[in-house]
Amino acid sequence: MITVLVIILIVVVVLLLVLLIAKHRSATLSLKYNHYLRFDYFVALVILLLAGYQIGLIFYRNRYFALATAAAFSYGLRYYHIWQKKRQKNQLKEEFIELNRMLLSELHAGKSLPLAYRSLYQRLIAEGQHYQPNMQAELKQWCKKMDMGMTLAEILSDFAARCQDVHISQFVNMLEVAKISGSSMLDVIAFSDRMISDTRQIERELAVLIAEKKLEQVVLSLSPIVLLYIMQQFSYDFVAPLYETAMGRLLMTIALLIFAATFIWSRRMTELEL
Repeated sequence: MITVLVIILIVVVVLLLVLLIAKHRSATLSLKYNHYLRFDYFVALVILLLAGYQIGLIFYRNRYFALATAAAFSYGLRYYHIWQKKRQKNQLKEEFIELNRMLLSELHAGKSLPLAYRSLYQRLIAEGQHYQPNMQAELKQWCKKMDMGMTLAEILSDFAARCQDVHISQFVNMLEVAKISGSSMLDVIAFSDRMISDTRQIERELAVLIAEKKLEQVVLSLSPIVLLYIMQQFSYDFVAPLYETAMGRLLMTIALLIFAATFIWSRRMTELEL
């Protein structure tokens, strides 16, 4: 009973800490279109706690050490948050590419750039709320800001600053230069669309190439844990000194830290950004 209460207390404390971290991280990148935050974070936290508890049992064969390991594993929620933001950023870029192509058709019809964006917003609404949800929410804010008197250049600059994507920033800068120099907006947008599309294609090809390496990395990382678990079950006398002596626990702690460090390092090596 006491163990269950301790687990519940740890979950509550860690969840509060995670919500504070998530709030701080969201402030640094304020693209809040998809509010996947709370339920997904809770599920990820539960998975991390269970995984940490089980790994703690394998490394220590002690409930209290396992609880401490589970609490340490909850820090992995920070990396989950970063992954969610990267996924949202990639989704935003995909929607932005498609929106640029739709924008070209509106400009070919003879509309001005502000009017073209207003028309695109109406087209996205007609397709339904699940069609390009990020850009649909963004265009809604753009239309409101234009109604309040903000210029399109200011709105796009603010968008580029919030999305923190180099290609979208380049697109906005190119539009500003084209407006000042009197260049064709159609040519600028078409060139920017090709540039972003080519970059996304390269990113997809790289993702396919490193997908196999990521799988190998996961298998190699889990192999020592599986081997240790098997030895516990079938040859405990062989590994007993690791669990029953102070030196053994120290060695297992060092091994666990090395395991965590190599796992994080190998994941970072397989993350590529253009």
